[in-house]
Amino acid sequence: MPDNIDKLNDTNYADWVIKMEALLEEKDLWGVISGEEEQPSTGPSSKSAKAYQKKLRLCRAKIILHVENSQLPHTRDPHPRVIWESLARVHRSRGFGTLLAMRRRFFSMEKEEGVSMQAWIALVHNAAFQLEAADFEVKELNLIIALTQGLPESYSSLIVSLDTAPLSELKVDSVINRLLNEESRQDGGHSGGGPFLTATRAFARTPATKGTSVDDSVQCFRCGGRGHVARVCPSPRTMSEDQTASAAVALTATEYDSSSLFIHS
Repeated sequence: MPDNIDKLNDTNYADWVIKMEALLEEKDLWGVISGEEEQPSTGPSSKSAKAYQKKLRLCRAKIILHVENSQLPHTRDPHPRVIWESLARVHRSRGFGTLLAMRRRFFSMEKEEGVSMQAWIALVHNAAFQLEAADFEVKELNLIIALTQGLPESYSSLIVSLDTAPLSELKVDSVINRLLNEESRQDGGHSGGGPFLTATRAFARTPATKGTSVDDSVQCFRCGGRGHVARVCPSPRTMSEDQTASAAVALTATEYDSSSLFIHS
């Protein structure tokens, strides 16, 4: 059964190493890489020694079959642990020019039209992960800058409010909550609905940087309370709001009937 892991090339090491480790773990081969399994001292002809040598060969084969031809010069050693360490050393020792290019791409990312906010957040987090895999620390403020400066003009009011906030109050998780809240406001409360709503809330409550925690900087624009957004507001709705909601549901049903396509990023 195919494992759907892209072969290692010059640009995808950060993703490849995670998936490859998981594959080797699944095949009960990771122990020979991590050092948890060592050559038995029972002699080369013993059953356990032969089983270990078979694992070494199989582990080496798995790694070689999951790299592109350009990476084969780093796979010559007979021991898979040496190959693994060689690949890590080569791909983590990126040149200064390559690291600069990665940083430029990170800080010049732009949210394209039709891309949901949660998808945009995931793209920025992945770019940050790629930088950290190249041994470049992405600080919390850098992540906030990348998340906000690539937003369209419709988010300019939110950006201005963030620009005036003290640096000590800027936290990744609170910024994410405000971005999701603003997307919901611009969409009339329909953003992130359906089966994606739970995942969106969970993502917003997940610290994006170690050591951060969710605060109450997010304010509900319906009841004025803090710590939640309007679509999950616990306060009873007024009659006018119920009428607005009913109209929105009717409009959504009409749109659904007139189109057979869903736009989902």
